[in-house]
Amino acid sequence: MKRIRFVAAVPNTLSTIRLILAAAFPLFPPAWRAPAVLGAGLTDWLDGWVARRWHAGTTAGQLLDAVADKLFALSVLITLTVGGRLAWWQALLIVARDLSVGSVALYVTVRRDWGSFRDLVPRLAGKLTTTFQFVLFGALLLWPDRPVERVIFGLTAACSVLAAADYLSQFLRAQLPQQRASP
Repeated sequence: MKRIRFVAAVPNTLSTIRLILAAAFPLFPPAWRAPAVLGAGLTDWLDGWVARRWHAGTTAGQLLDAVADKLFALSVLITLTVGGRLAWWQALLIVARDLSVGSVALYVTVRRDWGSFRDLVPRLAGKLTTTFQFVLFGALLLWPDRPVERVIFGLTAACSVLAAADYLSQFLRAQLPQQRASP
C-alpha cells in the first residue's frame, strides 16, 4: 500500500518541480536555461507516463500538470521576449492555446461552473503544442538565428492556434446542451 501511495505522489512532485523551474527560469544565467527547458520537458513527459502507467492520475494532478505547463511556457516566453529573442507577437502566437484555455478557466471560475472545465480533455493538438513549445524553447536557446528555429516556430505557432480553436470549439459544444436546458 505504501508503494502505491509513493507512486501516486510522483506525478504531482514532478509537476511541482516544473512550477519551481517556472518561477526560477528568469533568474537563471543563460547557460542554465537550455538544461532547465530539457528538465521541464522531461518532468512533463515523465509525470504523464507515471500517471498513465500506474494509474496514478488524479483530477488535482491533471490541473497541477496543466498549470505547471502553462506557467513554465509563460515564464520562458517572457524571459525570451524581454531578452529580445522573440517579438511580442511571436510570443502571443506561441501561447494562443494557453490563452484560450486560460480564458475558459476564467469564465468557468466566474460562473462557478466547474463541470464545464472537466469536459475539456487533453487533445492531440494541445499535446503537440506543448511538445513543440519545449522543442522551440530549446532551439531558441541552443541555436539562435538558425533556419531550424524559424521552422520550429512556424510549427509551434500553427499547433498553438489550432489547439486554441479546438479547445474553444470543444468548450462551446459542451455549453450548448446546458444553454438549451436553461430557461
